Amino acid sequence: MANANSVFLVLAALVTGALVPFQLAFNAQLGVAAKGPYVAGFIVFAIGAAGLAAAVVILRQPLPTIGELAEPPPTVWLGGAIAALYILDVVIVTPKLGLGSTAVLIRTH
Repeated sequence: MANANSVFLVLAALVTGALVPFQLAFNAQLGVAAKGPYVAGFIVFAIGAAGLAAAVVILRQPLPTIGELAEPPPTVWLGGAIAALYILDVVIVTPKLGLGSTAVLIRTH
């Protein structure tokens, strides 16, 4: 039987997955309001960074040293680039292909 922590993690993953179509729609709308995908992407990341900064402060998360950040392979930094590409893609593609098609294409490969 799964422990309570595993159940919480599964539920968190399901909720996050269920929010993806909303993210697609909101980011596409922001792209129109911001008059472009790059400004919209910047806004999305700025809001996300502010939220994560608040979580780090509130939860009193210890910050790594420069040495600790230099230990893993350089490829770990590609996650941020991939996230930026994802946001730009969503802002550009969703208005053209529609929410349903974009959601299916992003989630099924």
